[in-house]
Amino acid sequence: MKKYIFSFLAVALFAFTSCENDEIEVKSVGSIDISINTGELYTDLSVSNGVKNLLGKNSNWNIGVMLLLYDNNGNLIEKSLSTTNTYQTLQASFSDMTSDKKYTIVAIQTLVDTDENNEAIFWDVKEENKLSTLRLDTNSNQIYWYGAAGVAVKTFTTSEDNTKIALVPEPIGAIVDFGYENFSGSNLVRLGFQLKNVVDGIYLDPNHVGDKLYYEDYNPSGTWGHRGYFLNDAGLADEDSKDLFIIDMGQQFYCFGVSTSDQWKDYKFTAYPSTNSSFTFEPGKYYTAYCIYDANTKNLLTYMGLSTGFQSWYNQQQYQAAVLFEEPYINWGGTVSAVKSAMSAYEVGNDTPEYVDGLQAYMIWYYGKYSEGEIDYYFSTSTSGLFRVYVFADPETVGEDQLSALFTSMDYVFVTSNDSEALWRTKDGNAYIQYGMNTQGYWYICYYDPTNSLNGSSSRRQVKSHNSVSNRPVINDMSTLANTLQECEAAISKKNK
Repeated sequence: MKKYIFSFLAVALFAFTSCENDEIEVKSVGSIDISINTGELYTDLSVSNGVKNLLGKNSNWNIGVMLLLYDNNGNLIEKSLSTTNTYQTLQASFSDMTSDKKYTIVAIQTLVDTDENNEAIFWDVKEENKLSTLRLDTNSNQIYWYGAAGVAVKTFTTSEDNTKIALVPEPIGAIVDFGYENFSGSNLVRLGFQLKNVVDGIYLDPNHVGDKLYYEDYNPSGTWGHRGYFLNDAGLADEDSKDLFIIDMGQQFYCFGVSTSDQWKDYKFTAYPSTNSSFTFEPGKYYTAYCIYDANTKNLLTYMGLSTGFQSWYNQQQYQAAVLFEEPYINWGGTVSAVKSAMSAYEVGNDTPEYVDGLQAYMIWYYGKYSEGEIDYYFSTSTSGLFRVYVFADPETVGEDQLSALFTSMDYVFVTSNDSEALWRTKDGNAYIQYGMNTQGYWYICYYDPTNSLNGSSSRRQVKSHNSVSNRPVINDMSTLANTLQECEAAISKKNK
């Protein structure tokens, strides 16, 4: 599309004519004096300091204010551009105007590039000759926060004295802080903040309201477009964010669209929370659109709302989405060397089999890699016979609701519980998972072979662990569990009969 460039040139487009025998008195006023507040737009959007810093670091960027003056018939008769690199009140004037006439003045404010003949960075002025067709169009579906635009429109009648007008451009859209985190464990290559029926421009004539306010060009009705996106063919980074400016106001259908490499080949995405999610955007607001990849459930946790409400949601969801631990190696009867190979990505605590008094067993152990503090493997001999695995975690890091959610996501089957412990099993019944709190206040999660006699109730309650490194939950010399597992034992006995 042809670009319309903001110009300093003020073009007079009207002339006065009369019949030869008629006398027409034209009353002239000295000028129309206009003042434009350039700081309020960015204050309203809560980006005042950011724009100020940006202008200080980029000598080729200025605040630009285009003025377009229309007569009573909506015809453009004058236009001009003023620029500044500070938040000053700009002054402009139009001279030799006619008194007792109605005019409409339109002010458009955004950042302009002095190296590009003061062209607006993200915007094009379209169909400017008539007020009824005047539009401000986007030249990108992804407009960054510093490209925010504001508009002021005022209709007035001139007098014989100088006419003074004060204009304060107001935001035509809102800021959206769009970000994500915890994606390193996913297989996603793209994330988009998607809206249904993305608009391409906005009409500036005050008579355009409701459905007639926005202009759509290339985007067919009923389709989805992005207002911001992250894309990396090799896989998205663990986290990222960007602040955007959007003009799609009112109730909008939105979603977070994520794509694997196979999906993106066909430009497809999976929508979270759904394609039926809607939100009402208001001009001048600061919103947050954020998602966290939940490695436990392989889903996205999403937030769309005012930025002031984001932190409380984030604190809760970050807790839920934390990676607790991976399922340990539970090929019962396996060898010490097989466990070492499976645990090669973990820091070794002691991989030399250590004899455990009272259990008639040998153990090796590792430091945790995620939210767990330690993982212990028990063998019937010094070289093989895996029959039990312990995972230890600090309850200040891992909550019981998280354990239940994790086991559900792993497709484990709940068996029973009492006030102190709970029992789950794998879907195929190969392993039972018993968890509870030890006498020192730490979680133990015990995976065990239900067919091995070494996993009797009394032996399972003899839990020892080792010191952990400083940045992991500290678990010191856990003693014998104080509580019995009567309900769990009954379920196990019934299963083994």
